[in-house]
Amino acid sequence: MIRIVKTISSEIAEGLRRIKVQRLGKSDIQTPFQGNPAGIDSQPLPGLKAIHAQTGEKGEPVILGYINEELLAQDGEIRVFSIDSDGALKAYVHAKNDGILEVNGNADFMVRYSALETAYNQLKDDFDSFVSTYNTHTHPVPGITAGAASATASVTTATGSPSTGDITPSKIDNVKTN
Repeated sequence: MIRIVKTISSEIAEGLRRIKVQRLGKSDIQTPFQGNPAGIDSQPLPGLKAIHAQTGEKGEPVILGYINEELLAQDGEIRVFSIDSDGALKAYVHAKNDGILEVNGNADFMVRYSALETAYNQLKDDFDSFVSTYNTHTHPVPGITAGAASATASVTTATGSPSTGDITPSKIDNVKTN
């Protein structure tokens, strides 16, 4: 038999998460194991509605899942999220059916750091080369006729500085992409 029950608390026992639930009344408390898909570990908040089912082993019921009251995923999508003790959304990953992967929002973009670094370093090298050329160039002295004996070249007095820009702090080492 499958029932909707209310979660009370949870604990790890025998390497598995047991969910304390209220079944049919205040005195009908059970602690079934929580069943999760492989690779998923979650701890429910007290008060969630859980799907409780009997198993083939007497006295070993299981929690199959929870009733999610804020569904946002569309056809073919998956969304994984965390909430705080008040039920407020704190973090999420949403794989959308248009190929977009949202991580905690959609107001900005993630970048391919290696490609960005290559382009940035080329721009920096070009700029530094320009500054070097500018700093060493000479020009005629103003007001003297070209070719005159006193028309010596003057060196640039106001020089530029090479770039000290650095994008390495923007690299997120533990988030990877293609």
